[in-house]
Amino acid sequence: MKSLLSARLRSLSALLFACTALTAQSAHAGSLSEAEALARAAALPELAALDTATGDAARADAKTVRRYENPEFHVGRERISGSLGTETEQTAGVTQPLGINGANGRLREAAEAEEQAVNADIVRRKAMRLSEVRKAYSECGASAERAVILGDLNAGLTEVERIISLRTRAGDAAGYDLRRVRLEARNVAAQKVLADGEVRAACAALSRMTGEPNARASEPLFALLRPARPALEGLASRSDLDAQRYRVTAAGAQAEAARRQRLPDLSVGAGYKRVSQGGLSSSGPTISLGIRLPLFNRGAAAASAAEARKRAAEAELALAKSAIAAERDAAFARAEASFEAARLAQDSAEDARRIADIADAAYQGGETGITELIDGYRAGAEARTSAIDLAERALKARADHLLADEGEE
Repeated sequence: MKSLLSARLRSLSALLFACTALTAQSAHAGSLSEAEALARAAALPELAALDTATGDAARADAKTVRRYENPEFHVGRERISGSLGTETEQTAGVTQPLGINGANGRLREAAEAEEQAVNADIVRRKAMRLSEVRKAYSECGASAERAVILGDLNAGLTEVERIISLRTRAGDAAGYDLRRVRLEARNVAAQKVLADGEVRAACAALSRMTGEPNARASEPLFALLRPARPALEGLASRSDLDAQRYRVTAAGAQAEAARRQRLPDLSVGAGYKRVSQGGLSSSGPTISLGIRLPLFNRGAAAASAAEARKRAAEAELALAKSAIAAERDAAFARAEASFEAARLAQDSAEDARRIADIADAAYQGGETGITELIDGYRAGAEARTSAIDLAERALKARADHLLADEGEE
């Protein structure tokens, strides 16, 4: 009976392997490697349109600030009557502010710096998006592998139940053994239903991010594990830090523009004038020069506000530097520890797969009872599941580490 049970279980394992391979082939259309998932997520037209529109809007905003303000065209007609008769005067001309105080130039610099900041924001948003795809890929793959483990456990217990049922009818096994293993098999079957639902839910998120219907992770989790690299020296490679630097530049240019707007500004005009009186008329070109005097609104409040915004931006930059340095150190520590934990769990995977055979042999030899047999099956499945959980955690820590350094492997 012992050899029969072992042979049955070996045949069942072979059948499960064949079915898994067949299922993988049938689902090949939705299977993605991690690199393919990242490439598809980066190429989604909706996200590309969002990034393009955001960049276009920033460029358009930068172009709204011109070197010169628009000229002003004016026309006039005056009529004066008196003892000397009636005099009519007609004028037409254009007045152009010169902007010699330089405020517009500084505002243009601020707008261009903000455009660069928005472009850096787009780069950071892409990096965050790819990090989410990496995490979704690991969740999809981990849920699928957990479901496979439960499927193996369910199939193994179902086969044990069938064989013990035959032995019970033959009087070679107790009825308690049959009822105990049947109870455990039903419980595992229910857990398998939940696990299959988790696979669909987790992989639906991957499908949404990649645009691939019925997306599935084709790479085993342990094949994706990489040792963590030390945090990069310096902070120049983070796009969100670059964006904050550009915004400090923009705030400084706006503060300078506010100070310059407190200075007088000139405008020049050119036009044509015609004067008529008593049937006689004379006409000719005109030239004018004007000056804007900051008498009532000297811009002191606006300058103070702009200077305060500059100081706030500088403080935010300093805080961002320290926060990013801490984030990088923490991400590296978690990635390093979780990789090592996953590697140790992977080393015990073979023992976890063999423990069911060992428990079966001990039960058949009369060394243990049905409770120990089920515990052996459970221990093997739990060890494999724990290894998958640690691998998923390591991959998510890896995603956070790559995002913190904004780099590629």
